[in-house]
Amino acid sequence: MESKFNLKTILGIVVLVMIILIGSFIGYSRFSVAGMQNRANKLIDAGKYKEAYDIYEKIAIKTGTETAVELKNKASALVKSDEMFKEGKEKLADGDYMAAIKAFSQVIEEDKKNYTASQKLLEDSSEKIFDDAKAYAEDLDFKKSISILEKYMNIVEDDKEAKELYDEILLKQEKEEKLATEEAEKDMEIEIDKIKEEIEANLKLEKETEKSNQSNTTPYMRELADSLIYSTHTIQSSAANVRSGPSTSYPSFTNIKQGATIYIYDTVIDGTDRVWCLGTITATNGRVFDGWVSSRNLDGSL
Repeated sequence: MESKFNLKTILGIVVLVMIILIGSFIGYSRFSVAGMQNRANKLIDAGKYKEAYDIYEKIAIKTGTETAVELKNKASALVKSDEMFKEGKEKLADGDYMAAIKAFSQVIEEDKKNYTASQKLLEDSSEKIFDDAKAYAEDLDFKKSISILEKYMNIVEDDKEAKELYDEILLKQEKEEKLATEEAEKDMEIEIDKIKEEIEANLKLEKETEKSNQSNTTPYMRELADSLIYSTHTIQSSAANVRSGPSTSYPSFTNIKQGATIYIYDTVIDGTDRVWCLGTITATNGRVFDGWVSSRNLDGSL
């Protein structure tokens, strides 16, 4: 009986010791994790994000709790934010403002060490980009100006100042292009008036020459010249020179492509195989002007 009692007592003591040991281990583990977490929190406050991350990672591995994993992920985001701030400063030092903006834009608000400074540097870098875009626009290099702003807006979305500047430069480009078109049309009108005056003078001269050479003109050529006048014809040759007078000695001031049309209102016979046709030309691009074209461009013999 005494032997049984001693055995029970020993077993009870062993169980009690095991309970105490397990409880102590659990208590120590909890105390150890709490201590690690407390140290990691202080490292976060000190801006030592990588060291804090390493500790949070160990806690996550040790406990596997959702809270531990969440803390590790937050620390990872801060490490990334810190790296972006450093990269932004490096790009800024290299004069690569667009890359600096991209980096500073990835610094998160939770990054107490870098966020305020990154926002100031982001603002300064953005102003530099805006100044560059304005400068190119002032030099009428709208393509470069707009390209800069489009790259910027792809990085920094919903930037009101950038959008307003972008719209302003587009409007300026439209006005400048309209003005340039108007000036080009005005210059073209002046040039056409000059050509008309030259054409009229040349026509008078050639008509006088044609009269003196009337005896050498064949009936066929006179008939051809008469048949062409007051009618519209299509250019058949691949390209036709338009001259200021009815002779190859007169300069060609432009050329027209196959498919252009000419309404002929006067002609001058040139030898036995060509009639010079004076008329109103409508080019394939829609441009309308007057000039001399050889009849050989109308029958495809050129």
